[in-house]
Amino acid sequence: MNNNKKIIAFAFIVSLLTILICSCNSPLYPFNIWVDENAFMTVGKSWLHGLVPYRDIFEQKGPFLYFIFLIANLISQKTFIGVFILEVFSFTISLFWTFKIIQLYTKKKHSYYILPLFAAVICYSPFFSYGGSAEEFCLPFFIYGLYTLLKLLKEKTLTKNEYFINGLCASFVFLIKFNLVGFWIGFFISQLFISIKEKNTQDLIKKNMMLGLGFLIPLLTFSVYFYLNNSFKAFVNTYFLFNSNSYSHKMTFITRVIIDFKLFYKNLTSKWIIMTLMYVGTILFLLENKYIKLWNEKILLIFTYIMSFFGIYYGGFSYSYYFLFMMPYIIFGLIYLYDKVKFENNRILRFIFFILLSIFLISRSDNIPFMKIKKKNLVQFKYAEIMKKNKAKTLLNYGFLDSGFYMSADILPSVRYFELQNAPVDGMNEVLGQMIDNRKFDYIVVIQTNDDYDPTIREIHEKYNLVRKDRQKFDGMSITYHLYKAKGL
Repeated sequence: MNNNKKIIAFAFIVSLLTILICSCNSPLYPFNIWVDENAFMTVGKSWLHGLVPYRDIFEQKGPFLYFIFLIANLISQKTFIGVFILEVFSFTISLFWTFKIIQLYTKKKHSYYILPLFAAVICYSPFFSYGGSAEEFCLPFFIYGLYTLLKLLKEKTLTKNEYFINGLCASFVFLIKFNLVGFWIGFFISQLFISIKEKNTQDLIKKNMMLGLGFLIPLLTFSVYFYLNNSFKAFVNTYFLFNSNSYSHKMTFITRVIIDFKLFYKNLTSKWIIMTLMYVGTILFLLENKYIKLWNEKILLIFTYIMSFFGIYYGGFSYSYYFLFMMPYIIFGLIYLYDKVKFENNRILRFIFFILLSIFLISRSDNIPFMKIKKKNLVQFKYAEIMKKNKAKTLLNYGFLDSGFYMSADILPSVRYFELQNAPVDGMNEVLGQMIDNRKFDYIVVIQTNDDYDPTIREIHEKYNLVRKDRQKFDGMSITYHLYKAKGL
């Protein structure tokens, strides 16, 4: 077995164990109740069954993310096992390139000690959320980009193939969540600076053309697909314009910087172990000249971090899982920690310390308590049983984000606006109001997040009968779910 195969095998084992325990998509969990995950699954399944994203079904993430969930649905449409398999595959690639990063600064055998702890920190962190986020599926592309940047700082040059692959990586991330490409803006500026400084500009244009070519191939592929399926305008309007206008506050540059610093402080204080490793560890790593000698190169690495961070939080919004994309920078703190924890040069003791620390962190994952929940006790499956008995064909998840009712009932959306968005959508209320008035849905699920009577429920009462009401917790909130059945059905 050659060196890369050994690394991949080790990365796979570490990936499998951490994702199995920490992700709610794992077969150890009854169901993933996260709204984002269910929305991605609904779009992926709809696409698999002939509906075209953006044109026929409204969701605002990028097309490559939905393509990933289309593949997940090819594996399993009624469970999250397909997502779990893709998570393990994706994280294996992430760990492979992380291993390569570690090898740039320490001996290969030491990488086998550090890698499990890196995986544990990523999956233990609150930024991992329930598992299967857009940010998680961006990690292998980002870590490859980080590896090539560090290799560039060390060797002063990259091959044309490495530029091309970076272009592909940037494009795939752009087609998952376009605001995450800040790193590659930093990468592009950094490689220009190094090439000019090293007077190595002879083939710079050719290499950057390869970077551009790599970026264009996935973007043009999806654009052509949407154009041929009469969905290009909807793709542009939804993914680019809707996200840019609805999720980004209008504010001055100074205001944005202030907000980003507030978000930085919020993340800094959220998990002190993680943030100490990331910031204190990285600072100490950069102060050690044996890793990166020149200060201008250290500044370039910091610059890519700033560009990544600013891109993520430019809109002024913050959800915990946003920060997962920044987590690979923690590797510098882990490398520094490993070098300092020597236990009098006893490798066995050092190995035991890192493995035990990894196991401890994984065991502290916020998701583990969800393993104890029985599937039959979840409101999603209680309602699904009722709908299946009555052979329901249409369902509306009305007034809230996709909470898994489409998946549990195995029903495809029959309307473009199959769920609420985090921002107002022009025309959505009118379309849904008319369809509800004409009883176009066999069943409707609505929610209350407090004890006040929701006026939405009062409007639906005219055409639908309340079948069942249940209370269930999600993200620390106690939510009351109402299942309505069309009158006369």
